[in-house]
Amino acid sequence: MHNTWVRFATTGDPGWDPYDTERRATMRIDAEWTQVDDPRNQERRAWV
Repeated sequence: MHNTWVRFATTGDPGWDPYDTERRATMRIDAEWTQVDDPRNQERRAWV
């Protein structure tokens, strides 16, 4: 986690795809890091 924050602070690149409103790429940080697209799609749409 520390290395990711340092990379982001120094380069602006967190190491995964940037967030946009079409894909909504999100990094799920757990025992393994996994990039997921729009992980809470149904919940988000309920609020619209």
